[in-house]
Amino acid sequence: MTLSLRCRIVCAVTSVLAVAALASPAGGAPIVTTVTLNDQAGDTAPTPGFSPGDILTSTASYKPAEITFTLKTALPEDPRVTTTWNTPPTGIDFLIRTGTAAPGYDYDLHYSSVNGTLTGKVYAASDTTFSNPLCSATRLDYSNKTNRVSIDPACIARPESLSFGSILNYKTDATNPDSQVSTDVPDNGAFSATLVRQKLGYWLVGRDGGIFSFGDAKFRGSTGSIKLNKPIVGMAVTPNGRGYWLVASDGGVFAFGNGANFFGSTGDIKLAQPIIGIAPTNSNGGYWFVAADGGIFSFGDALKFTPKLGGSPVTGLAVSPDGDGLWVTRASGEVAGYGSVPSLGTLPSVPSQPVVGVAALKLPDPSAPAPAPAP
Repeated sequence: MTLSLRCRIVCAVTSVLAVAALASPAGGAPIVTTVTLNDQAGDTAPTPGFSPGDILTSTASYKPAEITFTLKTALPEDPRVTTTWNTPPTGIDFLIRTGTAAPGYDYDLHYSSVNGTLTGKVYAASDTTFSNPLCSATRLDYSNKTNRVSIDPACIARPESLSFGSILNYKTDATNPDSQVSTDVPDNGAFSATLVRQKLGYWLVGRDGGIFSFGDAKFRGSTGSIKLNKPIVGMAVTPNGRGYWLVASDGGVFAFGNGANFFGSTGDIKLAQPIIGIAPTNSNGGYWFVAADGGIFSFGDALKFTPKLGGSPVTGLAVSPDGDGLWVTRASGEVAGYGSVPSLGTLPSVPSQPVVGVAALKLPDPSAPAPAPAP
């Protein structure tokens, strides 16, 4: 949908009614990938066994909003208080490869200490004199033999994947300008396995069915140029993240993208009360609508339930984690459970402001890898 700047601003302020999220991996797995480079102890050059400059391990973790690199040394030396660390060329270079073929790389994240303050800056690989930093580190830290530095992925164009290598240079005698520089690299200079950026994004939908896409969420189509009989009131995303459904208050359904098949609608049925939302089944083979009076409409492989009608207006629905049940909430705070789930509680009295929605708790798969520890 193409809109003028003025319309985009006005519509965003006055007409956006819902947001839908794109995230991978599915199932609540932690959105972070981590790789580690190990190194043989004592393999410093030109002098073997120079422990202050000896690498033990080096890691990289790619989170949606942060890339963190670490390097652990054999000897515990805090760069902020160690004279040699404040003497060039002592420092660590994390070489980041995002597209250049081996043995090249694209960026150099240089970590060092200057006058007792940790510094980290990213340079293009071609900037060998470190003259024009692309950005500064967002976090810097040292503890337990480990140097840590983090950057915003946007600094290196938020690559879909990357690999890295590390180099530790260490001036062997801070008082002697002619002293040797010890060098160590993990795994004989090999780069790491590939880290993959997990996809994140979201869509905003307006009452006219106009779609606004952000991050990795792709625009798959909209009803922004169609004259609708009734306004859009809900949006649901396919499990594969490549399509979505829009539902109007009369139950009309508009399907866009991959996997968003049309399973039916109530667009040609006279409803007692308007539809207020849509939720897909876990199998991607159907969906439910819920109406303001509590009516539940099942399509495709969505299980059929006998609804509780009447009472306070229904304002939201959520699918149970197993996909075989629904929670439906009303403005009064009453929650009804259907299928595989019971109601787990209802507000004891009507709140001063109406309840407007419900969201289901979905815990990570116990078999999924544990998230990396926070630095």
